[in-house]
Amino acid sequence: MLQKLIFNYYEKLCAAVFTNKWSTGFFLLDIGLFQGCVLSTILFDCVFQLLLDFLKPLDQLGYEYKMTPSVKTLKKAYADDLTLCTRNPKDNQLVLDWTNNWLKWSQTMRAKPSKCIAIGFKLFSKNSKTEKYIPLAKKSFAPFDPCLTIDGQPIRYIVNPQEKDPFKAEHFKFLGRWTHPLLKEKDIQIKLQLCLNEDLQLIEDSKVNGLMKLWLYQFYALQHLSWPFIINDLNRSFSLELQRNTNQQLKKWAHISRSIDNGLLFRQKQNFGLGLTSISDHYEQMQVIKCELLSHSLDPNIVALYKTRETQNAKLKRVWKATNTVKEANAEVNLDLKFLCQPNKQGIGFGKFNPNPSLAEKRKLVSAKAASFAEQQRIAHSTSLKQQGAWLQWAENALPFDMSWKNLIWGGISPLIVKFV
Repeated sequence: MLQKLIFNYYEKLCAAVFTNKWSTGFFLLDIGLFQGCVLSTILFDCVFQLLLDFLKPLDQLGYEYKMTPSVKTLKKAYADDLTLCTRNPKDNQLVLDWTNNWLKWSQTMRAKPSKCIAIGFKLFSKNSKTEKYIPLAKKSFAPFDPCLTIDGQPIRYIVNPQEKDPFKAEHFKFLGRWTHPLLKEKDIQIKLQLCLNEDLQLIEDSKVNGLMKLWLYQFYALQHLSWPFIINDLNRSFSLELQRNTNQQLKKWAHISRSIDNGLLFRQKQNFGLGLTSISDHYEQMQVIKCELLSHSLDPNIVALYKTRETQNAKLKRVWKATNTVKEANAEVNLDLKFLCQPNKQGIGFGKFNPNPSLAEKRKLVSAKAASFAEQQRIAHSTSLKQQGAWLQWAENALPFDMSWKNLIWGGISPLIVKFV
């Protein structure tokens, strides 16, 4: 009922604006009345949508992607964050002027130049004598300060020499993602590694036993990497490096030998493992989720850009790309949905089968199928181990030890018993 009321209000709001039946100061009254209640954010989105509609006549000035000419992007908004992307600084300044005029018209909103960031990229010619902009680096294609203004004040360049923190001085954070003007990710990788080391050291200094520290790794330290692994386009080799630096710490907490096979830590519990999630596997899962979200986005431009990236990555055979894994996992999930088989020993007809899963359910199936690829590789590696792979000879005729967190933490089991198992 509340949602219906707010939609009716939005219709009346739009009708009043475009027929000039309301004064230009009504936004303050309505927003002020709804502040502090559940409807305040919805009402703000309704009003902010008027700005996006106001800028629609300028959509032809948007940036056109070379690999996907059908996509032309001018504006992207999330809550009160607005990104304007054009082909040249002149067009961007025009869009900024339109935006500032709309803010002045509202009489209750205004731009905050101190929080605005600008950056441009172009191809510089060495022999040009009339170059207006200065490149940041000595490269043919380099970033530069477009010298934009809003509300009569200059917009700050992405590089901020006044910032005391050297990392923040060269990076800009937008929706949780740090961006370097040269699009480098080395400093971001170092920052993520430092954050992971701090979490691991915090767990190490805690007054709990090793098995509880493994639980903290699984549900605390690893989850801090979820969002950075989704929004950043990091290399898989970086996640493998993080995992190599963490394996010895995990083995110490599990009270097992340093020379033990790493698969013991990360194999599923039904495959006689501890069931931990490796950092590299977590990175792959987050990238798979991102690909699924982008491929089924409600924005057709996002889907078109994803399809272009998927076509480009399909040519790469020696480098791991999430799009290739998602394509393979989707094919197997679709096959499983068409030709159902019994995956366990529960008996014929056990559980309920859903032949038409929703997008969220389908995404979980694809993510689980992609995770099974890594599990298959660990089992295949165990077959090459003569001594540590002996469990494969009696795995089908023996039940694995109960490695559930409830049993390990609250079951009163000595770590020495776990070590023996």
